[in-house]
Amino acid sequence: MTCPVTAAVDDRHQEARVHPSGDFCAQFEGLTGNTPFPWQQALFAELIENRIPRACDIPTGLGKTAVMAIWLVARAHRAPLPRRLVYVVDRRAVVDQATDVANGLRACVDRDAKLKQA
Repeated sequence: MTCPVTAAVDDRHQEARVHPSGDFCAQFEGLTGNTPFPWQQALFAELIENRIPRACDIPTGLGKTAVMAIWLVARAHRAPLPRRLVYVVDRRAVVDQATDVANGLRACVDRDAKLKQA
């Protein structure tokens, strides 16, 4: 599966809705504008089972920043996850990108009462 990874959730995707009964791939695409890579689908399955990896060692350009969206969808599916996700990176450019993505996801949460409960 090949798909580009967006640096931020843009305006057309901020209206996305995520609900516990929905399909992960559709929800992920609604939040990010991309279909999930197989590793992202596998991470979602792990999070649903409350198996949180200590690190995410994925090559550059394969969507690590989207871990935040995966976390959000898993919480909306009532996964028994902590409310906070620690996202640690070692490059300023990645920090800026992650901040843009987090702000876009926050806008989605602010517009969706069910996401606010997640």
